[in-house]
Formats: sequence, structure tokens, C-alpha cells
Amino acid sequence: MKTKTNFFSLALILSLLLICFTTVSSVHGNSSERLTPLTPTDTEGVLVFQAEHTNSPLGNWEIISPGHPRFFPGASNDVMLYFTGNAPNLGPPDSPIKYTFKAPESGTYQLTIRSSRILEGARNDHCNDYFVRMEGDFEPGEFGSHDTFSKSILESDTKHYFSSVPDREWGWTVLGERRIDGENVKKRLFYNLKKDEVYTLTVSGRSKRAIMDYIVLFDTSKVSMADVRDGEVKLMLEPRADGSSSDD
Repeated sequence: MKTKTNFFSLALILSLLLICFTTVSSVHGNSSERLTPLTPTDTEGVLVFQAEHTNSPLGNWEIISPGHPRFFPGASNDVMLYFTGNAPNLGPPDSPIKYTFKAPESGTYQLTIRSSRILEGARNDHCNDYFVRMEGDFEPGEFGSHDTFSKSILESDTKHYFSSVPDREWGWTVLGERRIDGENVKKRLFYNLKKDEVYTLTVSGRSKRAIMDYIVLFDTSKVSMADVRDGEVKLMLEPRADGSSSDD
């Protein structure tokens, strides 16, 4: 009788464990709880992630906000992510941080990151890039005369950089760069995404003192890079206690 009771107790425990495992798998596979919070905008076809809203360990990324000795104005919400690893000009992918999202509509999306840097005497072409990679059911995209890299490259760490941005001022990443057949090839980063599919963008540090404000993926059929760069896409930020926003 005791053996029979133990058998049923073990069966009950295994059943409960199976239910828990199935529930956890379902939550992590489909629930919006695992998605990175989006910053609302006034423009359709734009996904915006505040850099600091990742759930990943920051590693060599440091949050800078008012009161920090390196703080300077211009970041949305007055918060930025500052990379402290590697050298000012290069280094391996370091401290990967992830942003997981669901595509609102099928389309060709372009990646750009609002960025700045602190040179501290470094050359003008230093402190100006990251590594990025995309995971999920996508294909390489194109827009007009611009194509992009192969899917295998887009799925692996690819240099993504901004240039001609003065020290402690703000600009945008535009091009990715990879070494292919002995040449440095530069292309914009386009992804053909599918509606309601879940994707993960990973950003890793490359050059020291590069700074992220926020990340944008925009549908090229609805929004242009010029719209993003020139401020035509407005972030709908939470007002501060004084009634203003950090973009005022």
C-alpha cells in the first residue's frame, strides 16, 4: 500500500512540474511581458526603444543621467547609455544588451540609433560605433537603390556607426560595415519583418565612450531617414513634475 501511495505521489509531482514547465514556456514564448517597452511616437510605422530599457545585464554600459559627472543635455528623458569597455577605436563585441519586439506590420524596416560620444582627445573617427545583430524570422531588405547585407551577416555582430558628430552633440547611425573578400563594405541595415513575429535586436559595445540615447526601427514605406534625423518623428514622453518633457 505504501509503495502504491508513493507511486501516486510521484506521479502527482511530475504532473505538477509538467504543468509549471508548460506554463513558463508559454509565458516566455508568447507573452508581451518579455517584450521591451516601446516609447510611443506620433508617427505610424516607427518602433522606438529607450536604450536603458533593456532587461539585459549592462556589463560595461553605464547609465548617465543628471548628477553624473559626464552628463550633458540633449538625451530623451535625460538618460543615456555610455560604453566604458574596449578602446576608443575598436574592440570585440562586449556587453551585449537585447531589445525584443513584435513587428506591428509586415514591411521593410531600417535601423538607426540616436548617438553621441565623449572624445576626451581621441581622433574624430573614434568613439562612434557599436555592433548589432538581429534574431527572428526575417529576410534582408532593400529600399530604392539601397540594399543590405546577407541574412547571415545581419544575424551576426556587424559594426554600425555614426560619423561627423561633434563631441557631446547628437547624431544618428546610418551604415553598417563588414569586411568582405578583403574589402570594407558599407550598407544600410534593412530587415523585412513579418507582422506579429517576435524579433530580438542585440547591441554590443565596440568603441569606448560611444553613447546611445534611443534605438529606432522605421518602416521605409511610411517614414524616411530624413524624417527621423530632422525630428519629424516626435516621441511622446512622460511629462516631468514641472509639466515639461526632456525634449523641451
